[in-house]
Amino acid sequence: MNIILRLVVVGSVTASLLFPSAVQAAATQEITFGPISNRTTAQALSFDVAPTASSGLPVSLAASGSCAVSGFTVSVLDKGTCSLTATQEGSDDWLPALAVTQSFTISRVLLSNKTVTFLQWDGKPAVGIGVNWRTPDGTYHTNYQPLYLCYSKSKCPVTNSKGQITFAKIPGGAIDFEVTGKIGVWQTSVDASDRSQVKRATVGSASTDVQIGPTEGDQPVLVRVLVTLPSGAPVPGATVEYGFRQYQFWRDDAQCTVAGLSWNLSTCVWLATTNSDGVATLRLPASTATYQGGRPGMGMVHARFTDDILSQVSAAVYLTENGAEIVLEDLPVVDIELENSTVNFGAGTALSALALDEGGLPIQGQKLTLKSSVSGATKSCTGIKTVATTNSFGRATFKVCPIKTATWTVDGKAIVGSAGVRLTVQLTPTAPRSLAAAPKTRSVALAWSVPASVNASAVTDYVVQYRLQGATTWITFRDGTSTARKATVTGLTSGQIYEFRVAAKNKSGTGAWSDVVLGASN
Repeated sequence: MNIILRLVVVGSVTASLLFPSAVQAAATQEITFGPISNRTTAQALSFDVAPTASSGLPVSLAASGSCAVSGFTVSVLDKGTCSLTATQEGSDDWLPALAVTQSFTISRVLLSNKTVTFLQWDGKPAVGIGVNWRTPDGTYHTNYQPLYLCYSKSKCPVTNSKGQITFAKIPGGAIDFEVTGKIGVWQTSVDASDRSQVKRATVGSASTDVQIGPTEGDQPVLVRVLVTLPSGAPVPGATVEYGFRQYQFWRDDAQCTVAGLSWNLSTCVWLATTNSDGVATLRLPASTATYQGGRPGMGMVHARFTDDILSQVSAAVYLTENGAEIVLEDLPVVDIELENSTVNFGAGTALSALALDEGGLPIQGQKLTLKSSVSGATKSCTGIKTVATTNSFGRATFKVCPIKTATWTVDGKAIVGSAGVRLTVQLTPTAPRSLAAAPKTRSVALAWSVPASVNASAVTDYVVQYRLQGATTWITFRDGTSTARKATVTGLTSGQIYEFRVAAKNKSGTGAWSDVVLGASN
């Protein structure tokens, strides 16, 4: 079958609509990138180059060998050959350019009296650090001697107070620095069998800073663990141990390192004792702390309580970001029947403690000892008693005359010691008593009685203050230093009502203020 196509033209049609012109071909372009002279490590370790394309389009630059590039800035890394390749990928109007590569060699140069600054992660100088160095290829060593001759800080150059060492001779280019000593909370040592403390830096004619030691992210964290009885009572004196895995040995301080490095925490605590509040604080590397969060088999702790014949170990629990809570089974326990309070200096203070067995029944005839967290917290006074025996109700009574603020606890054999009670010693005088005001011409006469207790020392002055009734700011009456128990406040406005108060001072400071009284001048 024949098919006939017929074109019917209505009006006039331009040729450009019927037959479009051919697309214009993309233009060629070239890259101009001149040769680069050979360099040495004594020259600037970074410099700029300027490859261009005839199209005006931006050029990309890549590096290989002993150099790196960022934009058009070239950084020398070490001796060797550096190759820089310039490319331009083209566009709709331009064909890709032929790549142009320029290569040059870098020679290592021995630098004289070169100062290098060693810094901690926070930018502070690393002071007193022994430093050994070598080139990556082993061509040069410290003092041109084998490395093992610099295995301790005493045999190595040591950084000064600015964290600096000036090396009489050191090659330019890549240098591996090995350090030994203490940096912040971390410490390390380098010996013939442990070469892991290596920090590579590029040394040149310009100033050279080298950051050494663990980074900010490796800084230790504090993890709190609370140990209680089922009743919620804290368990002081319990040992909390940290375990890496549930079925492995519990960790000890010798293993307190940063993962992948040999930096040891100068004070790392895998094992801690609970305080009077039942809280133990573990100090762990951050790399270990990442195991918190309850992931199976990692970051576990348990508590151990041992006292005379008592010995109990809790089940292991997972650490979380908030630490952990551990509950020991019921144990014989003693508790002080007094809350935190403030006492006058040297005033007799009675404390009683109650001892109960694991079933909650009184323990009779138990010898208990009252202890203070501060040496010399009590003075000798009538009836002082820090050792007592429980009666038939399980109660023992003590007496102390505190002269220092301290936390007091009660303990005994085969029993869980009490939580702490803090007795805050009032060193300054208590408030003056019986303050009275009498009107006078444009003044008010005040009189008062001595404080109930002047505490740590005799009264050295009385401070008098006044203000208009309802005002917010007190004014100190300037009457000089006086231990007299009376004063006349002058310069007042007739008919106005004022408020007055008085406080006593001793060598420890100003004590409590008296009750406020009202007075008006005539």
